Amino acid sequence: KELTVTILDDDAASFGFESTSYTLSEGIPTQINIQLLQGSLERDIMLDVQSNNGTAVAGSDFEAVSITIVFSNGSAVNASEMFNVSIIDDAEEEIFALVLSSSDPAAIIVNPTAVVTITDTDFVVIWFSSSSYTFNESEASPQVCVEIQNGTRHFQSISAPLTAQPNPLLIIHLSKHQ
Repeated sequence: KELTVTILDDDAASFGFESTSYTLSEGIPTQINIQLLQGSLERDIMLDVQSNNGTAVAGSDFEAVSITIVFSNGSAVNASEMFNVSIIDDAEEEIFALVLSSSDPAAIIVNPTAVVTITDTDFVVIWFSSSSYTFNESEASPQVCVEIQNGTRHFQSISAPLTAQPNPLLIIHLSKHQ
C-alpha cells in the first residue's frame, strides 16, 4: 500500500504587489506597495523589483525601476514595503510592467507582475465658473470668469471681457485674472 505525505513549509512566506494593475498620471511620483500575503518572517527576506518596457519605455516615459525590497525579521501578514515609481511627462497613454522576484526559496511570489498604465495629462479643459451671466447692456466691459485646467496639474481662473459684435458670435479675450 502506498501513502502520500505532504510536508508544509512553514518557513515560507508569500509576497505580491498590492494590485496587479496601476494607473499613474504623468509627472506625479506614486508609491507602489508590496505586501506580505501569508506567513510570518523569522529572518529578513529580500525581494527584487524590476521594470519591463511595454509601449512605455524606461528613460523616456518612466524612470526605470531596479530595487531590492527587504522585509525584516518579525514581519507578519499584511506588512507592506513601498517604493516610488516616477512617470515622465509625455504625450500619450502607454503601459509598462513591474516584476517582483526573489532568489530566496522561502519567498513565494504571488502576483509577480503589475501592469502600469500611464495616463495622458496633456490636455486642456476650459469652462465658465458660472452656468449663466447677466449684464446690463450699458456696461462698458462686462467680465466673466473662465476656469482652465491643464491636465491634472495646472489650474487657474481667468477673467475675460465680453465684446459685442454685429454677428451673433460672442468673442472672449482672455487675460490673467488678478
